[in-house]
Amino acid sequence: MQKSEKQTEMAKRMPYFSRETTSFLKGIALVMMYVHHFFTFPSFWPAGVQYPLLEQLAPYLGRPMKLCVPLFCFLTGYTYFFGRDKSYHYSLRKITDVLVSYWLVFLLFAIAAAACGYNYSLKGVLLELFALERPTMVFCWYIYFYIVTMLVLPLLHKGMGRNLWLDLFTTQILLRFGLKGAEMVFHEPLVHEVIGNTLQWLPVVLTGYLFACYGGFEKLDDIFPHHPGKMFLCILIFLLVPFGRNIEPVLVLPFAGHPAISLGNVLDVLITPLFVFAAVQLQQALPNGKGSGVFAWIGKYSMYMWYLHCIFFNNAQDFFKPILYAPRFPVLVLLWGLVLGGTLAWLLDKPASRINTLKSKIMF
Repeated sequence: MQKSEKQTEMAKRMPYFSRETTSFLKGIALVMMYVHHFFTFPSFWPAGVQYPLLEQLAPYLGRPMKLCVPLFCFLTGYTYFFGRDKSYHYSLRKITDVLVSYWLVFLLFAIAAAACGYNYSLKGVLLELFALERPTMVFCWYIYFYIVTMLVLPLLHKGMGRNLWLDLFTTQILLRFGLKGAEMVFHEPLVHEVIGNTLQWLPVVLTGYLFACYGGFEKLDDIFPHHPGKMFLCILIFLLVPFGRNIEPVLVLPFAGHPAISLGNVLDVLITPLFVFAAVQLQQALPNGKGSGVFAWIGKYSMYMWYLHCIFFNNAQDFFKPILYAPRFPVLVLLWGLVLGGTLAWLLDKPASRINTLKSKIMF
């Protein structure tokens, strides 16, 4: 079947922002992730460390800082659209690239945990290799979600790009119905968890894809004309929109005589592209991108920095957590965590890249 003129035009669409800006956005998401895990869970803090003000604010900061997850999801879908290769060969290459880097960090952390007295079982190791259990890589559930995403995107993209409203119905309603039905059928905890996270986050990935496919950011440009007030509005969006996650509206199906069925949070598919748009406008407004370089550098190594901060909260945390919180003052703790994570990520990047290059020559 030949492509329609509309689909051909979409295929030629250029990204709204550069690869450097993508790294900048990932850097913002990574910093939000660190704030989320370091400070919005008082139960995570080591003995002797107290932040009375943060403890009071934690219930209101947790969800906004967790915007890091839909940010990564949205960027996954957005960048996937612009990739030339949407075959399963490409998906398997990307999946194995991620797994190689994940396994490298897991191996190092497992050695540290074993040295601290933790005993691994063969089953536990096999499950953690795919993040299905996570005593070591505690925050890495996104690994299995990424695998699921990259396995379904080659199928889903074939049916998208013909009609916006049909695509929205398919990705935001029909898909949620299907996943919710699967969640209700399968009750095994691991399967239930995988389906639940896919229900929560795959619609955000597909929102990113549709924004790329239909030029969503270009349309937002038309809505927000270029004048000084635009920057002020973007600042407000950037600062305030994440707190909209505290509302957490859900799509609910009421059935007479039965408990209502939730189809998941729908707000992230609305606020995430707005936040991205505002962040891009603010970055582009800086002279020569000045001030965004640090975030772009963090974004470049964000995957490893995500893996690495698990060490402070995992099965070896009794030894490593005091190192993170040693500066005591929250801002210094955050900066210290970023320095530690960034330095180790930089050191790991080259060996992991070489392993992946060799892997790609042999397999994918």
